[in-house]
Amino acid sequence: MKYILNPTVLTEGDLIRRERIGQKNEDKPRKIILMVGETGTGKSTLINAMVNYIMGVRWEHKMWLEVIEIPEDQTESQTKAVTVYEVNAPSSPFVLTVIDTPGFGDTEGFDKDKRVSEALQQLFKSEDGIHEIHAVCLVLKGSDVRLHARQCYILDEILSLFGKDIEKHILLLFTYKEKQILPKRMKHFIKESLSKYVKNDECVSFSFDNCQSEYCDEEDRESYKTSWDNGVENFSKFFNHLDEINPKSLDKTEGVLRARKQLDASVGNLRDRIELAELKKRELEQTKTALDKFENYKEEQKNFQCVVDEPYKDLVPVNASWWHWTKRATRCKVCEENCHYPGCWWVSDLSW
Repeated sequence: MKYILNPTVLTEGDLIRRERIGQKNEDKPRKIILMVGETGTGKSTLINAMVNYIMGVRWEHKMWLEVIEIPEDQTESQTKAVTVYEVNAPSSPFVLTVIDTPGFGDTEGFDKDKRVSEALQQLFKSEDGIHEIHAVCLVLKGSDVRLHARQCYILDEILSLFGKDIEKHILLLFTYKEKQILPKRMKHFIKESLSKYVKNDECVSFSFDNCQSEYCDEEDRESYKTSWDNGVENFSKFFNHLDEINPKSLDKTEGVLRARKQLDASVGNLRDRIELAELKKRELEQTKTALDKFENYKEEQKNFQCVVDEPYKDLVPVNASWWHWTKRATRCKVCEENCHYPGCWWVSDLSW
């Protein structure tokens, strides 16, 4: 029997949503993991299975808990905002915090992927946010035999957010159905595809059978017992390994995200400067053409008028759902460019 969980919503916004399952417990240690993956890898199903394991649901209970509803059409990411699930299970020795990111590579494209970085920055820098992490879990399909371009892009994004010191905290979670993946293929996958990102002896992987959530009649239950038993065993290994990992502080990560934002603003300003320079060049060319055309008329009349395109800057309001997080202005009053705290490119001691 399937039960849809209704967690307590702590915060809800366009970029970040925080939910709590169970009663808050400050006495238990916390395990915090970040889940990332391409759309269609089964990440949401895996998180549901993880919640069932933590809550103590087993095959003999004849039930399934679902915190993320999985529709039949899974071509697009079911997660629209970065969602933080705080799982408080009475039988668990720790409180599990899962940071679920929208699936990379769906129909919304790279613009949505950038919003994920913005959301993580806000999550890491807020006072009641996340300030340490135990593992970054990359979810992959068990049928994959190598990293394709989109998966390489995701790994590059992870390393650019956290830096190379996150390598030991990257875990590979393979999802499969009906024994699609074999240990030899996993080892080959790691050796051939991930040597660019992590050392082979530091890359830790786990495999999970995503058949547990599938509905089956009473007469078919025995055929699913193996999937359940494998799931319990694999999650036990996963959390035992997680228990051995020391948390990594995210103070530097928030700084990296802020620096990336400043760099994006700088690149945008350079692009605007080039465009403005091209427009001014066009204005000078139009002026020269007008002077050449009216050369004789200019000598006779000593004065004349012509029309040219004159470039100018226009001040526009910021239209972004995340802007309420900060009170800092984005347009510098000195250089009149879009820059970001803590300072202006031209005046280092500028007072905001």
